[in-house]
Amino acid sequence: MFIEIIAVFAVLALVAAKLMAAEDTGVTVPTNCIYAGGADPEYIYLVADAAITPGDNVEPGAAASGVKACDASAEEFIGTADKNDNAVLDGNDPMTHDWAAGEVVPVITGACLVRKISEGGVASGKIVRPGTTAGTSCLVDATSTAKYTIGRSVSADVATASPFVMRQW
Repeated sequence: MFIEIIAVFAVLALVAAKLMAAEDTGVTVPTNCIYAGGADPEYIYLVADAAITPGDNVEPGAAASGVKACDASAEEFIGTADKNDNAVLDGNDPMTHDWAAGEVVPVITGACLVRKISEGGVASGKIVRPGTTAGTSCLVDATSTAKYTIGRSVSADVATASPFVMRQW
């Protein structure tokens, strides 16, 4: 009788352990954040030349302390615009509420994981560059020199206009 009770508890323990086992889902980024992890990113604070959407690839603006959304060339990419936490005070979503011209934008710089939007689909492991339009979109770099790349996709393959995680450099 005692052995049967121990056997029942052992089976229950095995079932509980299986239910609690972690599942590897790969690198994910919650939809309410841009910075996904890795080394702690550095921030620089610059003044928006024009509207900048959180998550945009950004480059220097007209003034010395200015910033604007990247164009497709990306030769001056400096980082990713962080979410607009000031929007919460207005009752708006900090992930979609643009920084207006003249506002101070926190720019995530350096090597870390950030969330981007694919242009034309991005396969896992591919080196990416800013998309053909200003903003947060990125596309696979097809040049032989990789001169203006800004990171590498660490997500599973995604279709166009889908979010993916990029290791920014």
